[in-house]
Amino acid sequence: MGGTARGKRRQLGRRLKVLRNQMGLTTDEVAIRMEMSSSALNRVELGGPINIHALRSLLDLFGVTYDRWPEFENMLRAGAERGWWHAFGLKDKGYVPLEADATLVREYNPIALPGLLQTSDYAKALFTGSGELRSDERLRNDIAVRMIRQKRLTSTDDPIELISVIPESLLHQRIGSLKLMDKQLAHLIKLAALDTVTLQVIPSEVGAHPAMSGMFILLSFDDLGEPDVVYVEHAVGAVNSDKEALVEGATLKFEQLRAVALSPEDSIALIRKIAEQP
Repeated sequence: MGGTARGKRRQLGRRLKVLRNQMGLTTDEVAIRMEMSSSALNRVELGGPINIHALRSLLDLFGVTYDRWPEFENMLRAGAERGWWHAFGLKDKGYVPLEADATLVREYNPIALPGLLQTSDYAKALFTGSGELRSDERLRNDIAVRMIRQKRLTSTDDPIELISVIPESLLHQRIGSLKLMDKQLAHLIKLAALDTVTLQVIPSEVGAHPAMSGMFILLSFDDLGEPDVVYVEHAVGAVNSDKEALVEGATLKFEQLRAVALSPEDSIALIRKIAEQP
């Protein structure tokens, strides 16, 4: 996978950060020499925008020879392309652009079924019941984005793998009508049979478990050379981080969840059993 434009910008920013560290320079020192703010330089290193002249000045400052400049300039140009999500009113921040670059998603969500596994009707019921005001156009766009994301589960050109752990309570929770939930459970069974999907259910009898505090998602980027990212949503927003300690903690917690959950085969059997209940 070559990565999206945003992924290219993150790659460029990370390469520039490595060069800066190799020179033994702090962001403040570089910012002074570049006549820019430290916060602006930090944004560049995190994948923010930079123009060609500033890029060349940084490369010169970091001692990069002219013959190597084109590889950095090409990343800059590739990073200027707009992601598909812009057509649906989303910007290059938030979860969707991150997932667009990922090759593996590991998700625990005790609140709702994973977006990658939702039917359009289930997604619509979640959006309309969230209490957040949405215009009809935004509602259509939000549902469309969710459906487009799911296409990668069956893509051969740009596949994504999902490993998801959910509590059994979500299978019993009525979102929308009973007919809607019947279709959603059937959809889960269908997608769980894909080679790209691993779904495990934590049975209710397990009780307390390592992730009672809330949802989190781990994103891995395969050949982009990017570190894993942990993404967490909460009641008033969301945060993501690639800090090693946080990612390692989330990875350990996810493996603990998988250990207490049913196997994928037993999880599908449980979903079938619940779906067959009158």
